[in-house]
Amino acid sequence: MALTIHLFVHGVPAGKKQWGKFCKEDQLYLDQFYQGDIQEECMKVECRNIAGSPSVFYTFIIGKNINACDGRKGSYFALTLKMNSYYRDIQNIYAILKAAYHKYCMGLLLTDCQNFVKFSIPNFQNKNEELLALEKSISDYLSNFSHDSDIKPLDKQMLVVGKTKSICLSDCDAESALQLIRANGSILVSEFYASFREQKREQLHAEELKSAQTRYAAEINKIEASFQQTLNDLRHQFESEKSKSAKREKEQLNALNRRLVETEEKLGKAQKTCNDYKSEIENYRQKFHKASELLHTTGLDAVPTPISPPTPPMTDYPDWQSNQPKRKSKTWRKRIPKTWRETIQLLLPILIVGALCILYFTVHGVGTDVDKIREDIQGIATQVEEQQSEIGKLITSLKPQKKQRNAKKSRK
Repeated sequence: MALTIHLFVHGVPAGKKQWGKFCKEDQLYLDQFYQGDIQEECMKVECRNIAGSPSVFYTFIIGKNINACDGRKGSYFALTLKMNSYYRDIQNIYAILKAAYHKYCMGLLLTDCQNFVKFSIPNFQNKNEELLALEKSISDYLSNFSHDSDIKPLDKQMLVVGKTKSICLSDCDAESALQLIRANGSILVSEFYASFREQKREQLHAEELKSAQTRYAAEINKIEASFQQTLNDLRHQFESEKSKSAKREKEQLNALNRRLVETEEKLGKAQKTCNDYKSEIENYRQKFHKASELLHTTGLDAVPTPISPPTPPMTDYPDWQSNQPKRKSKTWRKRIPKTWRETIQLLLPILIVGALCILYFTVHGVGTDVDKIREDIQGIATQVEEQQSEIGKLITSLKPQKKQRNAKKSRK
């Protein structure tokens, strides 16, 4: 069977455009690339039954960084060879179509703008003669530089429809490509796909990575479990210490409260005792005041002290002897009782001020030492008793003077 070859050129220079001698079924097949999502440079090999006749399509497509002639992005460009037989040398077909794209179509149909490729014409029909010449050149090359073993008639097994498999150009030898075609009905070939060796190496790396991840995951789980256990122990210890600390603080607080209650009771008793002594001191002060008034009302100024007056000297001057004691006695009487009155009046405020000072410092110091309060109060009581005794002695010593005075009054 003679090998027939047809070239189709299609893309989006200014909307969808197609060039070549194709039937309606061919046009429908080419439409799939307009609606497809192939981005990288690759070649699709696919077997189809077109109008009851088995055919194989070899489509070299560029779907990345292609702009329309007006600069709009998102275009594509493709060269498709339709054959009535299967051409086994896939690598040779790929090289022919890639060379046709870079050496012939670039500059004729497209312009290289460094970062992208732009269509230079709005319609492929504008270059019809040039494209016919390209089709003849490809057909002559394959006819002249092919062996009979490169051409294989299509069978029903090659027309199956399955999932398209991808294969690297370096791995796409005739036998490997034929097995994939019979298994799936189509393949995608590109020099940018990972080779079997690279895929195997990637698979080994993936397995090693998975193994390492499993190993590290186990270590991480172990560390996390240990960390969680340590955290739980620390948390338990913290709660235990917190509970013990709270219990100790509660006990200390209760003890302080008890001491506070006891101290308040002692303070209350001490204040009551101080008030009692204060009342007693006030009573003694009133007694002092009454005693002073008594001395004034009973004529203390004319009463001599119980101390015996000094004996006058014996001289030969009877007038002086008879008058001198009288003057001395009068002067002494006036000076000595006055001294007693001043002494009592001076002693009374000193005792009262001293008692009040002791009482003040005693009351204000009760919060510090209750026992000291008791000692101070006992001292105040002792002082009061001593002053009471001295007052009693004073009153006793005044009684003979009062009797002598009354006797003199009765003689007069």
